[in-house]
This record gives sequence, C-alpha cells and structure tokens, in this order.
Amino acid sequence: MLTDAQTLTLQDRADAYAQAFPQWPESHFWRAGRWLYAFWEIGNDYRNKTAYYGAYPARFLDRVMAMFPDVGSRVLHAFSGSLPPGPYDRCDMAQPAEFQCRVESLPARVGPVWPLVIADPPYSKADAAKYETPMINRRAVLAALAKVTQPDGHLVWLDTVWPMHSKRDWITVGWICLVRSTNHRAPWMAYGRCGYSNPPYGPFVQQLLAKAKRESANGFKSVLLLPMRVTQAFKAHVLHGARWLLFCDKRITFWENGVPRLNVRALENDGKLVGDPALFDSIIVVYDGVWDVPSIDTWKVPIHVTRADLERAQERRKLLVA
Repeated sequence: MLTDAQTLTLQDRADAYAQAFPQWPESHFWRAGRWLYAFWEIGNDYRNKTAYYGAYPARFLDRVMAMFPDVGSRVLHAFSGSLPPGPYDRCDMAQPAEFQCRVESLPARVGPVWPLVIADPPYSKADAAKYETPMINRRAVLAALAKVTQPDGHLVWLDTVWPMHSKRDWITVGWICLVRSTNHRAPWMAYGRCGYSNPPYGPFVQQLLAKAKRESANGFKSVLLLPMRVTQAFKAHVLHGARWLLFCDKRITFWENGVPRLNVRALENDGKLVGDPALFDSIIVVYDGVWDVPSIDTWKVPIHVTRADLERAQERRKLLVA
C-alpha cells in the first residue's frame, strides 16, 4: 500500500514493472550508469482498440502504468487522439478531450498538477497531416509540459527521435526501445542511412543484432562496438549477415561521466594512475548489405585516454570519496 509520503526510486519502478509482467523477463529493465533501459516487443496484435491513425499500441499503456502504481488517476495524456474517457485527463486539439487545446496552451489553464504525463505526438509532418493538425515544435511542447508536471514528476515521451529540451525542465532517466512486430513501422531508413552505437551490454543486444541485420537489407548501414561474446545471436547475425567483423587490437578503457574509469586496485596498491579497461575484448561489427560470411580484420584502437584525462578522473574520485 502506497501513501502520499512515499517516493518511488527508479529501481522501485523497474521492480514494479517486473512484478507486473513476470511472464516477459526479457522486457524487464536493467540499469547502466544513471539510466534504466528496456526493450519492449509489444507483439503481433494488429488490431488496436480503435482504428484511429497512430493510436497507442495494444498493451502499451498497461506496461507504462505498471511502473507508476503511485499516481492513480493523476495522469495527463498529451496528444490523446482517440483515447476514450477514463480515470485520467486528456489534451488534444482535434479529438474530444478534457483539455481541447494545443499542448503549448496548457500552462495558461493549469499549474503543475500531474505527476505523470504520457505524450504521443505526431512524429513527422506527414503524420500531422493525417491528424489534420500542425506539426509540433518538440522543444516548445516539452517546455510547456514541464510547467504542468509536478516537481519530481515523469514524462513518458513516445517518438522516433530524442527531442531537444532544456535540462532545467527535464532530466533523462531511461530509454525504452519499443518494437511492435513485423509489418509495423520502425524503419531506421526513415531517420538516416547510417547509425553508430556502443550499446550497454544486456539482453536487448541480441535483438539489436537481428534488427541491424534486417535493416541492412534495406540499405541501412550500422556500426556497432560490442564486447566479444560468442552467443547464439553472434553466430546467427554476425557470422551470418555482417559485412565486417573487426577485432580491436587492445582493450578499450571505460569512460563514465566524462572521465575515464580508473583502475582502483592499481591506484591504491601501486600508486599507478591507469584506466580500467573493458572486461572483454571489443569487436566492431559492420552491417552494410547482407553477407553470407563477414570479412575479418583488426582495428587499431587510437589513443583515447591521456594523462590529463586520468588526472581529471582522479580529482573527481577525490571529490566523490571525500
């Protein structure tokens, strides 16, 4: 039983989701640094509760609300579209809603009343045309939503891009990669021709490899920096599908919060100021078209940690342990 005085941490919210959906352990959150990550494959339910264009994917709201058992009905759905009336507030300028207006106009009508805002804006001008609304200014919308969200509240933003925003308004605390299933919109080619990623290692990497392989068949090039792990996904999607498999000639030093991570044992035992390398050897996987077997080569790791970097890391460590 939650009381108004209780405040849930990010880990509490991740645990609440896991408790609500024990049958889908691959969708549970994991933590890397200060952010939470998750990969949600909603499934092959092609029938939303409404035929309205751009409606929430089936079961999406159930998953989101499982993380926020403490908010009750104090929820705002921005760009609510055809969402029916319920124990929440809606804002939409084209469809029936408690606030039938532009999101940017909300601060003139209410104060910071909602601890949770869920926003599903039009992703492009073409989408906005189908809604018969103007395309939004994402930065202006986020600034407006910050004014109607309670301090320490949360915004769940469903989009194909990470919108620009002021850090005075919002602090990013997590990412959810949402994939509906085959034949649903998630084409990487819509957002460019080439992508680079050094993803935190976790259960979604195997899905990322499969996705990169599929997208490469459509002309999208992916370059991934990964730990060398011979998994089933590696055999299926790297040894059969990648264009290049490059082995780094040395281990790469971790960076955290803008400084290299120090080898604490070397510092405390021997007084040596050195970086802490990755636990595993690193590989670079390049997807550029689909290939039966990848070409294999080595990649010379450039100098990526200087003495000045290490000294900054030591100064930061002194401040943290003081």
